[in-house]
Amino acid sequence: MKKLITAFLLLFFLFSCSANPISKIDNRISIVVTSFPLYDFVRAVADDRADIKMLIKPGAEVHSFDPSPADIIAIKNADLFFCIGGESDSWVDSMLSSIESSELKVIKLMEYVTPIYHEHSHNPDEHIWTSFENAEKMLDAICDAVSESDKENEELYITDKDAYKAEIMQIAGEIKQIVDQSAEKKIIVADRFPFIYFCEEFSLSYTAAFDACGSERDSSAGIVASLIDEVNALSVDVIYYTELSNHNIADIVSEQTGAEIMELHSCHNVTKEDFDNGETYCSLWRRNIEALRKGLIYECDS
Repeated sequence: MKKLITAFLLLFFLFSCSANPISKIDNRISIVVTSFPLYDFVRAVADDRADIKMLIKPGAEVHSFDPSPADIIAIKNADLFFCIGGESDSWVDSMLSSIESSELKVIKLMEYVTPIYHEHSHNPDEHIWTSFENAEKMLDAICDAVSESDKENEELYITDKDAYKAEIMQIAGEIKQIVDQSAEKKIIVADRFPFIYFCEEFSLSYTAAFDACGSERDSSAGIVASLIDEVNALSVDVIYYTELSNHNIADIVSEQTGAEIMELHSCHNVTKEDFDNGETYCSLWRRNIEALRKGLIYECDS
């Protein structure tokens, strides 16, 4: 479980820094986001008209994030704060109740989509952006919030939002063509599984080593054996692992079956190299297109 930020530490930093709030750059609106997909969507809409801070650093483990006092100060002094509002953001409500900022607007993107629940889970799956339809809704919500904070540039925000939505839907169309050509319409992910929204959107079935991301268990021999049996039964050419993974399970299954392992990127976070190179939600999904084409278009044994 995440450690709680103590009231003493929080108040100390808030009051000690309140006399010197973070200043805006060139009067641009100040936006704080939790994770990479939100950073990319806000970047696409706001461009250089906003000062954007991403809390979770490239390469970091997203599901165990705890904000630092400096992060809390940045949120307090922002105009807009975007988060998913899922299980990994459970710290947000307690943090917000501890700060006073009449100017801050908080947008939880999960409130703008229809959540999906895994079996035996009381919490909705938080990887909502892996659905392209959800990504469109998230971009709309982001554009509305940013435009409200900066009415002067509203038309520019809408134009940029619409352009990014068009790029996303082009990618969705290419993936649909691949799925339509697939005999089995199934993916095997020998790793955590953040793709339930993606699979739901494209009517793909799946088998995964773990039900989700936050509920990962130790990989038992039974899990590995079950994956090996299914890969052999379907004569699968490709199995997937997720980004920032050690892909140990995928390696074992590959050794036993001869299936190739390939990354399927959920866009939850990126490496520092990818971030520095300007990779985006769309560029990462274009990587995925090639992996999906190789993994879905194959002939099953009759």
